[in-house]
Amino acid sequence: EIVLYNIFYEIFTLCTSIVAEDQNGKILHGRNLDFGLLLGWDMINNTWELSEKLRPLITQVNFTQNGQVIFRTTTFAGYIGVITGVRPGVFSISMNERYGLKGGYIGLIEWIFNINRNQSFVTFAMRDMLTTSETYDQAVKFLADVKLTAPCYYILAGPVSKQGVIITRSRNGSDDIKPLGKDNLWFLIETNYDNWKKPPFFDDR
Repeated sequence: EIVLYNIFYEIFTLCTSIVAEDQNGKILHGRNLDFGLLLGWDMINNTWELSEKLRPLITQVNFTQNGQVIFRTTTFAGYIGVITGVRPGVFSISMNERYGLKGGYIGLIEWIFNINRNQSFVTFAMRDMLTTSETYDQAVKFLADVKLTAPCYYILAGPVSKQGVIITRSRNGSDDIKPLGKDNLWFLIETNYDNWKKPPFFDDR
């Protein structure tokens, strides 16, 4: 159960992330986290059952080195990957699931049966990036290149004007990197579908 809990992304999640720049050049980064969608209905609280079970586990964690906080995460108790994190004054990061026929199941099977261990779980890659990347540009490059067990969307924001990006990831590389300010857009939004395609009619967030 502990292992399954820590590789939950590779099985099923939903999310929305937004990066925007206000008229004063301030960068804003927000997200919601829809863990548990469609996985059992809680009749008492009128919400998804797994979401209710995860809610009391939400916590803030500071990662320190030599007595200094190098990054912070909002996560679930006992979860060792990173879903949402910030390196203070440098960048923030969130991750959304990307659907695909060659999704996390294939990478997960390859990892379990030791067919291919030369890949990272998507949330573990985020933790590695937060630990080692000291600049916004380093973070973008790391997440654009790292080999992954599952496709995903990485959404980053920095403290400087135009520092925002959506990195659309396949398992072996980036399919698209969309920066804030492209086409004069003052915001970027990512759900669980490629941003250059029309979303399905049943989930047009």
